Amino acid sequence: MKNEEQKLYQIGEYVRICRKKGGYSQEELAEGVDVSKMTISRIENGENAMSILLFFQIVSFLDISEEEVIRLFRNCDKECREAQGWR
Repeated sequence: MKNEEQKLYQIGEYVRICRKKGGYSQEELAEGVDVSKMTISRIENGENAMSILLFFQIVSFLDISEEEVIRLFRNCDKECREAQGWR
């Protein structure tokens, strides 16, 4: 898996976990951020990149803290580097 694909997958998985933790369906999240359910599904499956604006709309809707977002990107970068044999 390429570095970019791995990041998309990890971010999508994080969105899925937070959505489920918040008790929302894909449809409810989609309506809350004004996109289609298919868009949310593709994001969660790592098939679609999202704009930074949509990312922050999702973060806001799911009430994800700034600290959690920073942790997500740090972990994602670390795991991607390790997968490629970097330190």
